Amino acid sequence: AGEGGGDRERGGEQVAAAELSKAEFDLKGPVLSVDHVGEGCRVAGAGTLFWKGSAGPAPPRPAGRLSAADVTPFSLESGSPVTVTWQDSMKYEPAEHRAVFTGGVRASQGARTLESDQLVLTFSPENGGVETVTADGNERAHGAGEAADSDVLCEQLVWYAATNAVELTAPEGGTVTVASGPNTITARQVTLNDPPGTLKCTTPGKLTVPGGEAPAGREGGAVRPPTVVQWQKGMRFVEDETPVATFWGDVVAAREGRRITGDSLRLEFTPEMKGLRRVVVTGGAAVEVRSGPHEGQKAEAEGPGPAPREPQTEVLPGVPALKGDDWRLEAEEITMLPETEVISAKLPGTLTIFSGGAPGGTISWQKGMRAALQEGRATFTGQAKADLSGSTLESDSLTVE
Repeated sequence: AGEGGGDRERGGEQVAAAELSKAEFDLKGPVLSVDHVGEGCRVAGAGTLFWKGSAGPAPPRPAGRLSAADVTPFSLESGSPVTVTWQDSMKYEPAEHRAVFTGGVRASQGARTLESDQLVLTFSPENGGVETVTADGNERAHGAGEAADSDVLCEQLVWYAATNAVELTAPEGGTVTVASGPNTITARQVTLNDPPGTLKCTTPGKLTVPGGEAPAGREGGAVRPPTVVQWQKGMRFVEDETPVATFWGDVVAAREGRRITGDSLRLEFTPEMKGLRRVVVTGGAAVEVRSGPHEGQKAEAEGPGPAPREPQTEVLPGVPALKGDDWRLEAEEITMLPETEVISAKLPGTLTIFSGGAPGGTISWQKGMRAALQEGRATFTGQAKADLSGSTLESDSLTVE
C-alpha cells in the first residue's frame, strides 16, 4: 500500500502518488491495495492505469470512401496500449481477466477516447490485449487526427476486439447519436461491424445528410438543403464494391420541396461513395416534388409573402426530377438512376401533375412507365390514360415529350 494522490497536497507539501509497475501494466493512485496471492489490486480514489498490452501496428483506416469503420467510435485494437483514468475507484481481477473503473472514467488508445460513468475491460489470457470494452452511463466516444470526424453519444457501449464490432444502446425513450464526418444517425440502438463492414439499426431512427453544393447546371450551383431519411423498423448499411443502404418501415426521405415515401428504400452508391447509382423505393412508393405550398395549406403570415421559388430539379442529391410542374409519382415500386437521369416503374401507377398547389392532371398505367429526363420523354404502357387540360386520352401506349 502507498499514499499520495498525484497533485494532492498534505500540510502544504506536495505528495507523490503510490505507483505499481508490472509486466502488463503501470498503476498509480492515492492508495493501492495488492493481493499477492491472486495478484489482484484495488485503488480507492482517483488514479491512472497504463495497460501495456502487446503493441503492434494499427490497421489502416479506409481512405477515399465512407465505410462502417469510419463511424466506429474508437479503435481499441487488440494488443494496443490503453490509458485509463478515473475519479472514484478501480478494481483489477486477474483470475477473471477483468478491470472495473468507476466515476468520471476516461480511456484513451491511439487517436480515440472513450468517456463514461463506469468502464469494464476484459483482457486476453494469451497476450494481455483488450478483448471487450463495456461503458455504462453518459458514454461518449470521439477521435482526434484522422478520426476527428467521428463522435458517438449513448448510454451503453459494448466493443468486441476480435471483430471490431460495437453495440450502442440508449435508455428507454432516448437515442444514440453517431456522427461520421457531416452525417449523423440517431436511433435507440446502433450496431457497427457485425458482420464486418456493416452498420445497422433495429429500431426507428433518422439519418441526416448535409446538402452541400449542387453540381454546376443544377439548382444554379446553390447550396442544397439537408436530406433527412427516417424509418420506423430498421436500416442497414453494407460496405462492399457497391455500398448499399437499406431502410424499411414507413420510410420517408425528404429535402426541401421534395419527398420519397414507401415501405422500404434502397440506396446504391458509387464505389467511392461520391454519388448514387440507383434508388429503389417499394411498397406504396411515392416520389413528390413541390415548389410551392400544397392545396389547403394556410399562409403563416398575412401579406404578399416571398417571391415564388424556382421549380425543384432534384429529388435527392444527384437524383433529378421532372422539370417545370410540381408532380407526384405513385406505384408499388419506383426506380431512379441518377447517372442517366431515368425514372421507371414496372407496376401499375399514377403520375399527378399539380398547378398552383392543386391537382392539374393525371396519367395512369397498368404495366409500366419510363421517364428519360435527358431526352425529355416519358412512356407509359398498358391501358395508359391521361386526363390533362379537361381532355382524356386512352391508349395501350402513351408517350409524352
